[in-house]
Amino acid sequence: SEVNIAAAEHRRAARAAALPGLEYRHATAEQLLAEGYAFDVVVASEVLEHVVDAAAFLGTAACLLKPGGVVVVSTFNKTILSYILGIVAAEEILGVAPRGAHDWNKFVSPEFVTEVLEGHGLHILDVTGVVAFPNPLTGQLHFSRSPLQHVNYMLA
Repeated sequence: SEVNIAAAEHRRAARAAALPGLEYRHATAEQLLAEGYAFDVVVASEVLEHVVDAAAFLGTAACLLKPGGVVVVSTFNKTILSYILGIVAAEEILGVAPRGAHDWNKFVSPEFVTEVLEGHGLHILDVTGVVAFPNPLTGQLHFSRSPLQHVNYMLA
């Protein structure tokens, strides 16, 4: 959002010497591709479960890479457990995500992401589970790596 961009820009300005050339943009991946941008790394963190067409989005992300670049995805897996924990618990019981923020029909498996990215010529380096632990005192989520990919996972 424009508010997030303004906040990030304020932090960047405070450290401009350490971050030369850093630019924040409020744009879609398709806009960046159309403008000819290419990146060493494209990160789609907790984005994929909100897009209308996950395959098209991943294809655009792959096309935004410079040769040898890496796409990093973190998202919900499409399992019953991800529905229970990611929607029922997180949205309806704990309130760590707004009600209606997630649609289980948009959750995708690591196999789906792998197939799409490999179809665009990328090689998957690693897939790992991610576990989120809510802190009841602060309301913040803390994340750690897990061998289980049933709820959340990261893929590069």
